Amino acid sequence: MRIYHLGTYYGLLISLLLPETNIDDSFFFLTSDLDVDIDEKQVFFMKIKKLRFPFTVFYYDFYLRNKLHSIVKEKKLDTSVVIGQDHIIGKDYFLKYNYHLIEDGMGVYTTFYIEREKYKKRYIYNKILNKKNWNGVEETVTKIYLTKKDNIPIEIKDKVEIINLKKLWNSKTKEEQKKILKIFKFNFEEVDKLSDRKYILFTQPLSEDLVITEDEKIEIYKKVMRNYDEKKMIIKTHPRELTDYKKIFPKVVLLNNQFPAELLSILDIKFEKVITLFSTSVMIFENNIGIDFYGTEINPKVLARFGNQDKVIKRNAFIKEEKNE
Repeated sequence: MRIYHLGTYYGLLISLLLPETNIDDSFFFLTSDLDVDIDEKQVFFMKIKKLRFPFTVFYYDFYLRNKLHSIVKEKKLDTSVVIGQDHIIGKDYFLKYNYHLIEDGMGVYTTFYIEREKYKKRYIYNKILNKKNWNGVEETVTKIYLTKKDNIPIEIKDKVEIINLKKLWNSKTKEEQKKILKIFKFNFEEVDKLSDRKYILFTQPLSEDLVITEDEKIEIYKKVMRNYDEKKMIIKTHPRELTDYKKIFPKVVLLNNQFPAELLSILDIKFEKVITLFSTSVMIFENNIGIDFYGTEINPKVLARFGNQDKVIKRNAFIKEEKNE
């Protein structure tokens, strides 16, 4: 069984779409925050624990590594290639194998050099504990699957293979497509609710990630929503969000299922306009769909945390010029 090492719904979707993936012959090492429908014989959930030093070292660098190793040996998993994401827990074990990296949002395009500096600042500590670098710079990473060919760091450019998610989806058989949708617990009945809606807003876990408070996040989205007809709006929440937007905006259609937003594009669900603060989920839609991109300047705390993101999204689409006033 081939090994998959993943920590996001988006990464899982890409891995399932790859031509070499056979779901029935795969074993998934997933972070414990993912809620998916996979046979228990084919999955191990890596528990994410909030611990203080030195307990983090004992758990992640000793216990978890040994646990992963024992499962690989016990189940006689195929270690010739590991497909996954090298920034999540478990990476320090799996990166000793031939590793094929899956894109996770826009991180490798926008924060590559920032993350490299973070690693360098803790270089001695990382070397002592044999902590691996991420974003594809380790020598064991031999292939990197990306969906965009622009702004790829020169350090990893030779490893990159550009993929098209819709083409990969269409290359799958109907049976394979059904298996993929089942994993994400996607309900086709919800598609009917979307037919008369023109707009979709992608929210972000800004309060859950402690960037701003819950009240501040709600206030931001209230200001954004004043620009649209609520009856024509769909809100797609981020998988980590806990906010009940239906209580705040009762007339919207709320999609809080744990599935990657890219499924909406793959399934050809059409919208007139996509709205976001700075979520890279908007990149999944066709070029003729308008984008209202509010940016990080909508809140000083958000700007301080993420920097100016105006140049992140470059495509032939309408970029909203009017930020929060």
